[in-house]
Amino acid sequence: MFIRDAWYVGAWGHELDTASMLSRRLLGDKVLFFRTGGGRIAALRDRCSHRFAPLSMGRREGDCVRCMYHGLVFDADGKCVEEPGRKGVSPNTDVRSYPTVERHKQVWIWMGDPAKADPALIPDCHYQDDPAWASIPAYLHYKADYRLILDNLLDFSHLTFVHENTLGGSSTIAEVRPKVERVGDAVRLTRWYLNEPGIAPYLAGFGTFDGPVDRWHVYQLHIPGNVFLMDSGSAPAGSGAPEGTRVAQAMQFRATQIVTPEDEQNSHFFWTYAHNFNIHDNAFTQALAARIAEGFEEDRVMIEAQTEDAGGEYLEVADEDDEGPDLMRVRLAPEQAHAFVGRPREDGALGDRDHHLVGDERCGVHDHRLDFAFDRSAGLEPEQAVLVRLAQAEVREQRTVGEPRVGAHERGSDRKLFFGHEVERMSDGGHGASVRSPLEWLPRRVDAHRGGMMRCCTRSTPGPSP
Repeated sequence: MFIRDAWYVGAWGHELDTASMLSRRLLGDKVLFFRTGGGRIAALRDRCSHRFAPLSMGRREGDCVRCMYHGLVFDADGKCVEEPGRKGVSPNTDVRSYPTVERHKQVWIWMGDPAKADPALIPDCHYQDDPAWASIPAYLHYKADYRLILDNLLDFSHLTFVHENTLGGSSTIAEVRPKVERVGDAVRLTRWYLNEPGIAPYLAGFGTFDGPVDRWHVYQLHIPGNVFLMDSGSAPAGSGAPEGTRVAQAMQFRATQIVTPEDEQNSHFFWTYAHNFNIHDNAFTQALAARIAEGFEEDRVMIEAQTEDAGGEYLEVADEDDEGPDLMRVRLAPEQAHAFVGRPREDGALGDRDHHLVGDERCGVHDHRLDFAFDRSAGLEPEQAVLVRLAQAEVREQRTVGEPRVGAHERGSDRKLFFGHEVERMSDGGHGASVRSPLEWLPRRVDAHRGGMMRCCTRSTPGPSP
Protein backbone atom coordinates (compact mmCIF):
# COMPACT_ATOMS: atom_id res chain seq x y z
CA MET A 1 0.00 0.00 0.00
CA PHE A 2 2.97 2.34 0.40
CA ILE A 3 6.18 3.18 -1.43
CA ARG A 4 8.80 1.55 0.78
CA ASP A 5 12.00 2.11 -1.15
CA ALA A 6 12.36 5.63 0.17
CA TRP A 7 13.66 7.57 3.15
CA TYR A 8 10.96 8.68 5.59
CA VAL A 9 11.31 10.65 8.79
CA GLY A 10 10.46 8.39 11.72
CA ALA A 11 11.37 10.60 14.66
CA TRP A 12 13.20 13.68 15.85
CA GLY A 13 16.64 12.99 17.27
CA HIS A 14 15.71 14.55 20.62
CA GLU A 15 12.98 11.92 21.08
CA LEU A 16 15.61 9.21 21.50
CA ASP A 17 18.13 8.72 24.29
CA THR A 18 20.38 5.91 25.47
CA ALA A 19 17.96 4.64 28.13
CA SER A 20 14.48 4.68 26.62
CA MET A 21 12.70 3.36 23.53
CA LEU A 22 10.15 4.85 21.15
CA SER A 23 7.51 2.81 19.32
CA ARG A 24 5.90 4.44 16.30
CA ARG A 25 3.76 3.00 13.51
CA LEU A 26 5.12 3.88 10.06
CA LEU A 27 3.69 2.76 6.71
CA GLY A 28 1.38 0.44 8.65
CA ASP A 29 4.18 -1.31 10.60
CA LYS A 30 5.18 -0.76 14.21
CA VAL A 31 8.84 0.23 14.53
CA LEU A 32 10.89 0.38 17.73
CA PHE A 33 13.55 3.09 17.87
CA PHE A 34 16.33 3.42 20.43
CA ARG A 35 19.73 5.04 20.70
CA THR A 36 22.74 2.90 21.58
CA GLY A 37 25.42 3.95 24.02
CA GLY A 38 27.56 4.98 21.07
CA GLY A 39 24.84 7.25 19.72
CA ARG A 40 23.69 5.04 16.86
CA ILE A 41 19.96 4.91 16.11
CA ALA A 42 18.54 1.38 15.99
CA ALA A 43 15.19 0.64 14.38
CA LEU A 44 13.63 -2.81 14.78
CA ARG A 45 10.27 -4.22 13.92
CA ASP A 46 8.30 -3.86 17.14
CA ARG A 47 7.33 -7.52 17.31
CA CYS A 48 9.14 -10.39 18.96
CA SER A 49 9.87 -13.28 16.62
CA HIS A 50 8.77 -15.83 19.22
CA ARG A 51 5.13 -15.03 20.04
CA PHE A 52 4.78 -11.62 18.39
CA ALA A 53 4.64 -9.61 21.61
CA PRO A 54 5.58 -5.93 21.16
CA LEU A 55 9.24 -5.39 21.97
CA SER A 56 8.26 -1.93 23.18
CA MET A 57 6.67 -3.65 26.18
CA GLY A 58 10.12 -5.00 27.01
CA ARG A 59 13.12 -3.29 28.56
CA ARG A 60 16.49 -1.94 27.56
CA GLU A 61 19.52 -3.95 28.61
CA GLY A 62 22.51 -1.97 27.45
CA ASP A 63 22.35 -1.80 23.66
CA CYS A 64 19.86 -4.66 23.54
CA VAL A 65 16.13 -5.10 24.10
CA ARG A 66 14.63 -7.93 26.12
CA CYS A 67 11.13 -9.12 25.28
CA MET A 68 9.26 -9.34 28.57
CA TYR A 69 6.98 -12.14 27.41
CA HIS A 70 9.41 -15.06 27.16
CA GLY A 71 12.69 -13.21 27.65
CA LEU A 72 14.37 -13.27 24.22
CA VAL A 73 17.04 -10.59 23.80
CA PHE A 74 17.77 -8.72 20.56
CA ASP A 75 20.68 -6.47 19.73
CA ALA A 76 20.60 -3.21 17.77
CA ASP A 77 20.75 -5.13 14.49
CA GLY A 78 17.75 -7.30 15.35
CA LYS A 79 19.85 -10.38 15.98
CA CYS A 80 18.58 -12.65 18.74
CA VAL A 81 21.50 -13.01 21.17
CA GLU A 82 19.78 -14.81 24.05
CA GLU A 83 16.93 -17.32 24.36
CA PRO A 84 16.20 -18.40 27.95
CA GLY A 85 16.26 -22.17 28.46
CA ARG A 86 18.55 -22.87 25.51
CA LYS A 87 22.24 -22.94 24.83
CA GLY A 88 22.50 -20.57 21.95
CA VAL A 89 19.37 -19.46 20.10
CA SER A 90 16.86 -21.12 17.83
CA PRO A 91 17.17 -20.53 14.08
CA ASN A 92 15.12 -17.80 12.46
CA THR A 93 14.62 -15.84 15.66
CA ASP A 94 16.08 -12.53 14.45
CA VAL A 95 13.74 -9.60 13.98
CA ARG A 96 13.84 -7.20 11.08
CA SER A 97 16.02 -4.13 11.42
CA TYR A 98 15.82 -1.02 9.25
CA PRO A 99 18.57 1.27 7.95
CA THR A 100 18.55 4.66 9.69
CA VAL A 101 20.36 7.97 9.29
CA GLU A 102 20.32 10.80 11.82
CA ARG A 103 20.79 14.07 9.99
CA HIS A 104 19.84 17.68 10.70
CA LYS A 105 17.95 16.70 13.87
CA GLN A 106 15.82 14.11 12.06
CA VAL A 107 15.89 10.33 12.17
CA TRP A 108 15.37 8.90 8.69
CA ILE A 109 14.32 5.31 8.15
CA TRP A 110 14.31 3.11 5.03
CA MET A 111 11.59 0.45 5.19
CA GLY A 112 12.15 -1.14 1.81
CA ASP A 113 15.06 -3.07 0.30
CA PRO A 114 18.10 -2.30 2.51
CA ALA A 115 20.43 -2.62 -0.48
CA LYS A 116 18.82 0.49 -2.00
CA ALA A 117 19.13 2.65 1.13
CA ASP A 118 21.50 5.31 -0.18
CA PRO A 119 21.83 8.22 2.31
CA ALA A 120 22.60 10.53 -0.62
CA LEU A 121 18.90 10.34 -1.50
CA ILE A 122 17.89 12.19 1.67
CA PRO A 123 16.75 15.76 0.82
CA ASP A 124 18.78 18.66 2.19
CA CYS A 125 17.19 19.97 5.39
CA HIS A 126 20.30 21.68 6.78
CA TYR A 127 18.46 24.85 7.83
CA GLN A 128 17.23 22.94 10.85
CA ASP A 129 20.67 22.99 12.46
CA ASP A 130 22.45 25.72 10.51
CA PRO A 131 23.88 28.27 13.01
CA ALA A 132 22.72 31.09 10.74
CA TRP A 133 19.10 30.04 11.30
CA ALA A 134 16.99 29.30 14.37
CA SER A 135 14.08 26.88 14.65
CA ILE A 136 12.34 24.44 16.98
CA PRO A 137 11.57 20.83 15.94
CA ALA A 138 7.84 20.17 16.17
CA TYR A 139 5.37 17.38 15.54
CA LEU A 140 1.66 17.08 14.74
CA HIS A 141 -0.47 13.96 14.37
CA TYR A 142 -3.20 13.82 11.74
CA LYS A 143 -6.19 11.50 11.62
CA ALA A 144 -6.10 11.73 7.85
CA ASP A 145 -4.68 10.15 4.72
CA TYR A 146 -1.25 11.64 4.06
CA ARG A 147 -2.25 12.51 0.49
CA LEU A 148 -4.77 15.05 1.73
CA ILE A 149 -1.96 16.76 3.65
CA LEU A 150 0.21 16.89 0.52
CA ASP A 151 -2.72 18.31 -1.40
CA ASN A 152 -3.02 21.03 1.24
CA LEU A 153 0.69 21.84 1.13
CA LEU A 154 0.78 22.16 -2.64
CA ASP A 155 -2.30 24.33 -3.11
CA PHE A 156 -1.51 27.58 -1.29
CA SER A 157 -4.70 29.25 -2.46
CA HIS A 158 -6.21 27.96 0.78
CA LEU A 159 -4.10 30.42 2.78
CA THR A 160 -6.52 33.19 1.85
CA PHE A 161 -9.40 31.37 3.51
CA VAL A 162 -8.23 28.76 6.04
CA HIS A 163 -5.52 31.08 7.36
CA GLU A 164 -7.25 34.42 6.89
CA ASN A 165 -6.08 35.71 10.28
CA THR A 166 -2.84 33.74 10.65
CA LEU A 167 -0.56 32.57 7.82
CA GLY A 168 -2.49 34.18 4.96
CA GLY A 169 -4.12 37.56 5.38
CA SER A 170 -4.31 38.42 1.69
CA SER A 171 -6.78 37.70 -1.12
CA THR A 172 -3.86 37.90 -3.56
CA ILE A 173 -2.60 34.47 -2.53
CA ALA A 174 -5.69 32.78 -3.97
CA GLU A 175 -5.48 34.81 -7.18
CA VAL A 176 -1.80 34.41 -8.07
CA ARG A 177 -0.89 31.62 -10.45
CA PRO A 178 2.37 29.90 -9.52
CA LYS A 179 5.31 29.10 -11.70
CA VAL A 180 5.75 25.31 -11.82
CA GLU A 181 9.00 23.54 -12.67
CA ARG A 182 11.00 20.41 -11.99
CA VAL A 183 14.20 20.63 -9.97
CA GLY A 184 15.96 17.30 -9.70
CA ASP A 185 13.48 14.85 -8.25
CA ALA A 186 11.15 17.52 -6.89
CA VAL A 187 8.33 19.71 -8.13
CA ARG A 188 8.94 23.40 -7.33
CA LEU A 189 6.29 26.10 -7.24
CA THR A 190 6.95 29.83 -7.00
CA ARG A 191 4.44 32.45 -5.88
CA TRP A 192 5.02 36.20 -5.54
CA TYR A 193 2.62 38.72 -4.01
CA LEU A 194 3.99 42.16 -4.83
CA ASN A 195 3.26 45.49 -3.20
CA GLU A 196 1.01 44.04 -0.52
CA PRO A 197 -0.18 46.57 2.09
CA GLY A 198 1.49 44.75 4.99
CA ILE A 199 3.02 41.58 6.41
CA ALA A 200 1.02 38.44 7.19
CA PRO A 201 -1.04 38.41 10.40
CA TYR A 202 1.18 35.80 12.06
CA LEU A 203 4.09 38.25 11.91
CA ALA A 204 2.23 41.09 13.65
CA GLY A 205 4.58 42.68 16.13
CA PHE A 206 7.60 40.92 14.62
CA GLY A 207 8.10 43.24 11.65
CA THR A 208 11.53 44.57 10.81
CA PHE A 209 10.23 47.37 8.54
CA ASP A 210 7.09 49.39 7.81
CA GLY A 211 5.18 50.00 4.60
CA PRO A 212 4.22 47.91 1.55
CA VAL A 213 5.58 44.39 1.25
CA ASP A 214 6.76 41.98 -1.41
CA ARG A 215 5.92 38.47 -0.13
CA TRP A 216 6.97 35.14 -1.59
CA HIS A 217 6.53 31.39 -1.27
CA VAL A 218 9.01 29.21 -3.16
CA TYR A 219 8.39 25.61 -2.24
CA GLN A 220 9.16 22.17 -3.52
CA LEU A 221 7.95 18.67 -2.76
CA HIS A 222 10.19 15.63 -2.97
CA ILE A 223 8.43 12.35 -3.80
CA PRO A 224 8.70 9.73 -2.44
CA GLY A 225 9.36 10.57 1.19
CA ASN A 226 6.90 13.47 1.16
CA VAL A 227 9.46 16.15 2.01
CA PHE A 228 8.17 19.70 1.60
CA LEU A 229 10.81 22.47 1.69
CA MET A 230 9.94 26.15 1.47
CA ASP A 231 11.74 29.47 1.10
CA SER A 232 9.35 32.22 2.16
CA GLY A 233 9.53 35.76 3.42
CA SER A 234 8.66 39.43 3.25
CA ALA A 235 10.78 42.33 2.06
CA PRO A 236 10.16 46.05 1.53
CA ALA A 237 8.22 46.48 -1.72
CA GLY A 238 10.47 47.32 -4.63
CA SER A 239 13.68 46.32 -2.84
CA GLY A 240 14.54 43.71 -5.46
CA ALA A 241 13.42 40.53 -3.73
CA PRO A 242 11.95 38.97 -6.92
CA GLU A 243 15.30 39.47 -8.64
CA GLY A 244 17.16 37.77 -5.80
CA THR A 245 18.16 40.73 -3.66
CA ARG A 246 17.53 40.21 0.06
CA VAL A 247 18.03 43.50 1.88
CA ALA A 248 18.92 43.53 5.56
CA GLN A 249 15.32 44.29 6.59
CA ALA A 250 13.94 41.26 4.74
CA MET A 251 12.29 38.64 6.96
CA GLN A 252 13.32 35.26 5.59
CA PHE A 253 12.13 31.79 6.57
CA ARG A 254 12.99 28.20 5.65
CA ALA A 255 10.22 25.73 6.40
CA THR A 256 10.61 21.97 6.49
CA GLN A 257 7.40 19.94 6.55
CA ILE A 258 7.58 16.18 6.20
CA VAL A 259 4.60 13.83 6.06
CA THR A 260 5.15 10.18 6.96
CA PRO A 261 2.14 7.85 6.68
CA GLU A 262 1.29 6.09 9.91
CA ASP A 263 -1.21 3.90 8.14
CA GLU A 264 -3.95 4.41 5.56
CA GLN A 265 -5.97 6.77 7.77
CA ASN A 266 -3.35 8.52 9.93
CA SER A 267 -0.18 10.52 9.36
CA HIS A 268 2.85 11.97 11.15
CA PHE A 269 3.74 15.59 10.42
CA PHE A 270 7.28 16.70 11.32
CA TRP A 271 8.02 20.39 10.88
CA THR A 272 10.32 23.32 11.61
CA TYR A 273 10.07 26.99 10.64
CA ALA A 274 13.57 28.48 10.62
CA HIS A 275 14.21 32.24 10.60
CA ASN A 276 17.43 34.17 9.92
CA PHE A 277 16.74 37.25 12.04
CA ASN A 278 16.60 37.53 15.84
CA ILE A 279 18.29 34.13 15.84
CA HIS A 280 19.69 34.55 19.35
CA ASP A 281 16.34 35.50 20.85
CA ASN A 282 14.92 32.19 22.05
CA ALA A 283 11.69 33.83 23.22
CA PHE A 284 11.14 35.11 19.68
CA THR A 285 11.79 31.66 18.19
CA GLN A 286 9.32 30.15 20.64
CA ALA A 287 6.67 32.79 19.90
CA LEU A 288 7.08 32.41 16.13
CA ALA A 289 6.78 28.62 16.36
CA ALA A 290 3.61 29.00 18.44
CA ARG A 291 2.02 31.19 15.76
CA ILE A 292 3.00 28.78 13.01
CA ALA A 293 1.55 25.93 15.08
CA GLU A 294 -1.72 27.85 15.29
CA GLY A 295 -1.87 27.92 11.50
CA PHE A 296 -1.02 24.23 11.20
CA GLU A 297 -3.76 23.43 13.68
CA GLU A 298 -6.19 25.21 11.35
CA ASP A 299 -4.99 22.90 8.57
CA ARG A 300 -5.38 19.82 10.75
CA VAL A 301 -8.97 20.69 11.69
CA MET A 302 -9.91 21.28 8.05
CA ILE A 303 -8.18 18.17 6.68
CA GLU A 304 -9.59 15.87 9.35
CA ALA A 305 -13.03 17.33 8.64
CA GLN A 306 -12.50 16.45 4.97
CA THR A 307 -11.74 12.88 5.97
CA GLU A 308 -14.75 12.54 8.25
CA ASP A 309 -17.23 14.08 5.84
CA ALA A 310 -16.01 12.15 2.81
CA GLY A 311 -16.92 8.84 4.43
CA GLY A 312 -14.56 6.99 2.09
CA GLU A 313 -16.26 8.35 -1.02
CA TYR A 314 -14.74 10.47 -3.73
CA LEU A 315 -13.82 14.05 -2.98
CA GLU A 316 -14.52 16.21 -6.00
CA VAL A 317 -12.37 19.27 -6.55
CA ALA A 318 -13.71 21.83 -8.97
CA ASP A 319 -11.38 23.56 -11.36
CA GLU A 320 -10.56 27.17 -10.50
CA ASP A 321 -11.70 28.38 -13.90
CA ASP A 322 -15.02 26.53 -13.68
CA GLU A 323 -14.57 25.02 -17.11
CA GLY A 324 -17.46 22.61 -16.76
CA PRO A 325 -17.50 18.90 -16.10
CA ASP A 326 -13.80 18.20 -15.63
CA LEU A 327 -13.08 17.36 -12.00
CA MET A 328 -10.25 15.65 -10.20
CA ARG A 329 -11.48 13.13 -7.67
CA VAL A 330 -9.33 12.07 -4.73
CA ARG A 331 -9.43 8.56 -3.32
CA LEU A 332 -9.62 8.52 0.44
CA ALA A 333 -10.21 4.86 1.24
CA PRO A 334 -7.23 2.60 0.42
CA GLU A 335 -9.44 -0.25 -0.72
CA GLN A 336 -11.01 2.10 -3.23
CA ALA A 337 -7.54 3.18 -4.27
CA HIS A 338 -6.88 -0.42 -5.28
CA ALA A 339 -10.00 -0.44 -7.45
CA PHE A 340 -8.99 2.99 -8.80
CA VAL A 341 -5.89 1.53 -10.40
CA GLY A 342 -7.78 -1.45 -11.74
CA ARG A 343 -6.80 -4.07 -9.16
CA PRO A 344 -7.86 -7.45 -10.55
CA ARG A 345 -10.57 -9.34 -8.70
CA GLU A 346 -10.15 -13.00 -7.94
CA ASP A 347 -12.10 -13.84 -11.06
CA GLY A 348 -9.57 -11.90 -13.14
CA ALA A 349 -11.80 -8.89 -13.80
CA LEU A 350 -10.58 -5.43 -12.97
CA GLY A 351 -13.07 -4.36 -10.32
CA ASP A 352 -16.32 -2.51 -10.17
CA ARG A 353 -15.37 0.83 -11.69
CA ASP A 354 -15.79 1.86 -15.33
CA HIS A 355 -12.55 0.55 -16.78
CA HIS A 356 -11.14 -1.67 -19.48
CA LEU A 357 -8.07 -3.66 -20.39
CA VAL A 358 -5.36 -2.05 -22.47
CA GLY A 359 -3.32 -5.13 -23.29
CA ASP A 360 -2.32 -8.48 -21.86
CA GLU A 361 -0.15 -7.02 -19.08
CA ARG A 362 -1.80 -3.65 -18.70
CA CYS A 363 -4.80 -2.31 -16.93
CA GLY A 364 -6.38 1.09 -16.73
CA VAL A 365 -9.16 3.14 -15.26
CA HIS A 366 -11.35 4.91 -17.73
CA ASP A 367 -13.84 7.52 -16.61
CA HIS A 368 -15.28 10.26 -18.78
CA ARG A 369 -13.27 12.66 -16.61
CA LEU A 370 -10.27 10.50 -15.79
CA ASP A 371 -7.85 8.71 -18.04
CA PHE A 372 -5.15 6.95 -16.09
CA ALA A 373 -3.17 3.88 -17.04
CA PHE A 374 -0.96 1.71 -14.91
CA ASP A 375 1.28 -1.27 -15.54
CA ARG A 376 0.36 -3.81 -12.90
CA SER A 377 3.28 -5.99 -13.89
CA ALA A 378 5.67 -3.26 -12.72
CA GLY A 379 4.55 -3.51 -9.10
CA LEU A 380 3.02 -0.05 -8.97
CA GLU A 381 1.30 1.09 -5.82
CA PRO A 382 -1.82 3.28 -5.54
CA GLU A 383 -0.01 5.76 -3.34
CA GLN A 384 1.98 6.77 -6.40
CA ALA A 385 -1.20 8.42 -7.59
CA VAL A 386 -0.11 11.29 -5.36
CA LEU A 387 1.78 12.55 -8.40
CA VAL A 388 -1.55 13.18 -10.03
CA ARG A 389 -2.41 15.26 -7.02
CA LEU A 390 0.75 17.27 -7.55
CA ALA A 391 -0.52 18.06 -10.99
CA GLN A 392 -4.09 18.81 -9.89
CA ALA A 393 -3.02 21.00 -7.02
CA GLU A 394 -0.81 23.42 -8.90
CA VAL A 395 0.29 22.26 -12.34
CA ARG A 396 -3.22 22.99 -13.57
CA GLU A 397 -2.16 26.64 -13.45
CA GLN A 398 -0.03 26.14 -16.58
CA ARG A 399 -2.29 23.94 -18.67
CA THR A 400 -3.04 24.60 -22.31
CA VAL A 401 -6.79 25.11 -22.68
CA GLY A 402 -8.20 23.25 -25.63
CA GLU A 403 -5.78 20.32 -25.55
CA PRO A 404 -7.67 17.33 -26.97
CA ARG A 405 -8.15 14.74 -24.26
CA VAL A 406 -6.42 11.40 -24.71
CA GLY A 407 -9.31 8.98 -24.84
CA ALA A 408 -9.50 5.22 -24.75
CA HIS A 409 -9.86 5.04 -28.51
CA GLU A 410 -6.41 6.59 -28.89
CA ARG A 411 -4.63 3.89 -26.94
CA GLY A 412 -2.27 1.75 -28.95
CA SER A 413 -0.15 -1.29 -28.35
CA ASP A 414 2.95 0.88 -28.29
CA ARG A 415 1.77 2.73 -25.18
CA LYS A 416 4.15 2.43 -22.27
CA LEU A 417 2.31 2.70 -18.98
CA PHE A 418 4.17 4.27 -16.14
CA PHE A 419 3.68 5.65 -12.67
CA GLY A 420 6.32 3.90 -10.62
CA HIS A 421 10.04 4.08 -10.26
CA GLU A 422 12.53 2.52 -12.66
CA VAL A 423 10.19 2.93 -15.61
CA GLU A 424 12.05 1.97 -18.72
CA ARG A 425 10.54 4.19 -21.36
CA MET A 426 7.64 6.49 -22.05
CA SER A 427 6.47 5.89 -25.57
CA ASP A 428 5.15 8.68 -27.77
CA GLY A 429 4.78 7.07 -31.13
CA GLY A 430 8.35 5.86 -30.99
CA HIS A 431 9.70 9.35 -30.39
CA GLY A 432 9.43 9.59 -26.60
CA ALA A 433 12.38 10.11 -24.31
CA SER A 434 13.56 7.74 -21.62
CA VAL A 435 11.97 8.49 -18.26
CA ARG A 436 13.42 7.19 -15.01
CA SER A 437 11.17 9.01 -12.56
CA PRO A 438 7.54 10.16 -12.57
CA LEU A 439 8.72 13.62 -11.57
CA GLU A 440 10.89 13.73 -14.65
CA TRP A 441 7.78 13.17 -16.67
CA LEU A 442 5.50 15.51 -14.75
CA PRO A 443 6.60 18.93 -16.06
CA ARG A 444 6.78 17.55 -19.61
CA ARG A 445 3.06 16.96 -19.44
CA VAL A 446 2.07 20.30 -17.97
CA ASP A 447 0.77 21.33 -21.38
CA ALA A 448 -1.48 18.26 -21.48
CA HIS A 449 -3.31 19.33 -18.37
CA ARG A 450 -6.85 20.53 -18.93
CA GLY A 451 -9.85 21.31 -16.78
CA GLY A 452 -8.24 20.39 -13.47
CA MET A 453 -6.93 17.05 -14.77
CA MET A 454 -3.48 15.71 -15.54
CA ARG A 455 -3.30 13.33 -18.48
CA CYS A 456 -1.18 10.41 -17.36
CA CYS A 457 -0.96 8.64 -20.69
CA THR A 458 1.13 9.33 -23.74
CA ARG A 459 -0.31 9.43 -27.22
CA SER A 460 0.00 6.43 -29.49
CA THR A 461 0.29 8.69 -32.54
CA PRO A 462 3.68 10.01 -33.66
CA GLY A 463 4.76 13.32 -32.26
CA PRO A 464 7.71 15.22 -30.89
CA SER A 465 9.41 14.29 -27.66
CA PRO A 466 7.71 15.84 -24.64
